[in-house]
Amino acid sequence: RRMNPLQSRNDHSGRRDGHHNVHVNAHGHSDSEGVNESDIDSDDDDSAFDENLVKEMTVEGAGLREINGTYARIGQNDNVSKFMRTSRYNGRSVDFMLFRCKLTDGTRRWYISIVPENAHPGTTQDIDFYAVGPSQQHSVLDPNIPPRDGWMA
Repeated sequence: RRMNPLQSRNDHSGRRDGHHNVHVNAHGHSDSEGVNESDIDSDDDDSAFDENLVKEMTVEGAGLREINGTYARIGQNDNVSKFMRTSRYNGRSVDFMLFRCKLTDGTRRWYISIVPENAHPGTTQDIDFYAVGPSQQHSVLDPNIPPRDGWMA
């Protein structure tokens, strides 16, 4: 996947300015409580946050309402959890994916995309809606889970 900072694709976000108030929140196990930074003891080097405890992610504030909602953990991509939500888009049922992938320049980026059926996320076949670039990830508590803020169309 090769992309210059989100400019080599169409804006499918539903807004034209590229700035969005998209928020992604983690949820552990089968409860509905979010995982917050305060839940993670950053003073203890041995208590690394286990991204496998995150079973769901909630997306809020996207320009397209079809993207908003709960994404269930369905496996891994780029050695971290990936998440999926089935919704209707342009009159058909599609799977929106929330995933991280490694780009050809070695950087990693989180995406919310439609990934073609039976395809791996992170290819030029994906229809990307939102992404978080490396510069927005510098303050992320754990790079193995999607950041809450900083998503761009």
